[in-house]
Amino acid sequence: MKNLAIALCGVALIVAASADAGPMTEKELKYRLHQCEKLKGEAALGCVLVVEDEFKRRLIEDAKKKKPAKIIELTALDFVVDWPKYVGSQVVVRGGKVVGAGDDVSFLKVPGRLVYLKPPWHDRNDLRFILTHCLAASSGDECLIDVSGIVGRFHNREEPMLSPVDFLLR
Repeated sequence: MKNLAIALCGVALIVAASADAGPMTEKELKYRLHQCEKLKGEAALGCVLVVEDEFKRRLIEDAKKKKPAKIIELTALDFVVDWPKYVGSQVVVRGGKVVGAGDDVSFLKVPGRLVYLKPPWHDRNDLRFILTHCLAASSGDECLIDVSGIVGRFHNREEPMLSPVDFLLR
């Protein structure tokens, strides 16, 4: 256990020394993981965990510094017609109805199709409303909710998906 603590302290010092250096490059990540391989047992595992956590932290920090992408507002009908050209873009879909709500997946009913809504949920408190009112496939007018998210393809098929999702409750 003492060796683990010493190894983790050494890794933490190395990581902290370059914490302001921006996102960790793939080369730097590989180098640090290679350094961890020189350790034994629990120390090696602890070293890997510290390096991976720092890698994730720096990715998140870098993303926060970047200018937010333009959000594209679309009617439900426009989304149905044009969704493939918006893959990778942040959109707000106006005029859809949330149905079949669940913690792991929900759906946005738009003209002619369903759009998969996949976590993470922007505000988990909105989920209380969604799970209370929008469970059924024929939910009421209170589930006419504008939804924001990044457009993707559900399991790489020709099925539209939004994730992460923000339910824009009125």
